[in-house]
Amino acid sequence: MTGEDGSVRLHYNAECGHQDLPLTPLRILYATGQYEEALDEAIRLDKLPLEVPERLVINVHEVMVRRALDRVSYAEAAERLEMLAEHVAKLDDPNFIAGFNARRIRFAAHFGDHALAAELVSQPTFFAPPVDRTVHTEAHWRLALGGREQIKDPMAAIPYYQTVVHNLDGAGRPCLREMAARRLAFCVDHAGNKSRPTAVTVLRNIQLPVRLSPAAGELALAPLLQVPLW
Repeated sequence: MTGEDGSVRLHYNAECGHQDLPLTPLRILYATGQYEEALDEAIRLDKLPLEVPERLVINVHEVMVRRALDRVSYAEAAERLEMLAEHVAKLDDPNFIAGFNARRIRFAAHFGDHALAAELVSQPTFFAPPVDRTVHTEAHWRLALGGREQIKDPMAAIPYYQTVVHNLDGAGRPCLREMAARRLAFCVDHAGNKSRPTAVTVLRNIQLPVRLSPAAGELALAPLLQVPLW
C-alpha cells in the first residue's frame, strides 16, 4: 500500500486526512495482513488516554487480529463484538455506528454465520435509531451487502459497490467512496474479461492515478486491491 511518495497509506485520494492520525498505523497493519504487529500496536494504543470512539476502533481491531491469528474462536470474537456493539450504539455518531454494523455483517458472513449476517443486514435492524438512513449510512449498508455477496461470488457484489461509488460522488466522504471503488475494482479484476470497465478504469474514474505499469507520480494497481473482507 505505497503512495506516490513511497509511503504506506491507508487511502490514496487527495482529500484523505487520515494519514497522520494516531490510529492509522494500526489500521494499515491490519489491512496489509501484518497481524502480529497490529496486535502489538493495538495493545500499545489501548494503554493511552483516548476518546471513546478511538478506543472502540482499537478494541474492534484487536478482536479482528486475534481471530486472524487464531488466538480466539469465531464464537468468542463474535461475542466480544456483540459486547462492543452496546458501547458503539451509545455514540452520537450514526456513521460510526453504521460502519461498525457493516463490519460485523462482513465478519459474520466470512465465517459462515449467515443467520447473524442476515439479522444484522435487515433494513429495520440496520437503520434502527440512532442510525438515520442517509446517503452515508446507506453506503455502509450496501458495502455490507456487497461484502456478504463477495464471499460467495465477487461478480455478485459488483452492483452494490457500483451503487455506493455513484451515490457518494460529491457526498463529502472521499475515503469511504475510495474504499467502495477499491472493492469494486477487486471484483472487476476477479471477473477478468467478463466485465467492463477494467479495475484500472474504476479507480481512475475516482481520480486515482493508477496504471498497471506506473510511471513516476502514478500508483500501481495491485496494492489498491488489498482490501480486507472483514
